[in-house]
Amino acid sequence: MNLKLGVEVVAAHDLMPKDGQGAASAFVELHFDHQRFQTTTKEKDLNPVWNESFYFNISDPNNLSNLSLEACIYHHGKGNSKSFLGKVQAKMRP
Repeated sequence: MNLKLGVEVVAAHDLMPKDGQGAASAFVELHFDHQRFQTTTKEKDLNPVWNESFYFNISDPNNLSNLSLEACIYHHGKGNSKSFLGKVQAKMRP
C-alpha cells in the first residue's frame, strides 16, 4: 500500500516587510518524513496566495504518530539568501 499525505498551501496574511521597500517575496518550505517541497515565490506581496498542493510519501504508516509536518515561510532575498518569517508545525495522528 502506498499511502500519501496531501498538503495544500493556501495563503499567508499580513507578512512582515523584509525587502526594505515595505514588501516581502515569500515562499513556503514543507518538511515531512525526510522529504521537502517548496512553493513558488510570490514577489512583493504581504498577503500571498499560493493554492499549491503537495503529496508526501508515508514511509511507515505505523510510525505516523511520531511524525510532524513543518511549514516554514521565508522571504527570498538577493541571490539565494532567505530570511525566516515564521513557521507552523502539525503533529500527525494515525
